[in-house]
Parts: sequence; structure tokens; C-alpha cells
Amino acid sequence: KILNILPFDSTRKRMSVIFRHPISNEITLYCKGADTSMIPYLVPAEDDSEQKFIVNKTQHHLGSYAREGLRVLVMAKRTLTQQEYNEWNRKHQEVELCCDNVEKKIRESFSSIECKMTLLGATGETFKE
Repeated sequence: KILNILPFDSTRKRMSVIFRHPISNEITLYCKGADTSMIPYLVPAEDDSEQKFIVNKTQHHLGSYAREGLRVLVMAKRTLTQQEYNEWNRKHQEVELCCDNVEKKIRESFSSIECKMTLLGATGETFKE
């Protein structure tokens, strides 16, 4: 079940979907976006960890893709506890009802949940207008 769609915008340079798995009830955020807007939001990896190796290797591939003129996208995910989701969703609904600087506050709300993500992969594709 889709719980939230956090649409792409040119400031964040990413978009996300939050959904609940129908059997396990696990709440997961999946996010895709430009490498520069995704890498800083990944879970910090220990220096000698497999995750650090994967992130470094992916960044190497992203550099190669960019030099070839390909458009690059990074995908990541985050599993949320029910409590994390409920707290974020409550605050986000308050932000949506706010009157002042609503667009900025919505972007900040999105960024607050689009963090501590685990890298899933990256793509390089030809850019078509």
C-alpha cells in the first residue's frame, strides 16, 4: 500500500515513495535521484565496511557514466519503524497545513525522512529531450 509519494523537485533533485508491505507490514522508503542529492543522505559507512566499498565503487562507476555523457541516477532505501513513520507523517501533515514558506517547509520535511538510506544501486542512461 502506498502511504506517501514525495514528488521530484528541482531543488531536492530526488523523489521517494513510502509504502507498507501487504504481508510483512514493513514500511519502506524507496528514493531515486541525482548522485549529488543522494550520496550525502546515505547511512554513514564504517571505513573498512562492505557498504563503504560499495559506495566507493558506485561513485567510481557514476564518474565513468558521467564522462560518457550518460544521465546518472542513484537508488536507495530506508526501512522505517511504525513510530518513525507516524511521527514524520504527523509533522508532515502539519507542515502541509502551514501558511508561511510552505514549499520550503515541505522540502525540509521530505529531507528529514530521506536520510540514513542504504544504497541499492545506480544507473547510467542516455539523455533524451
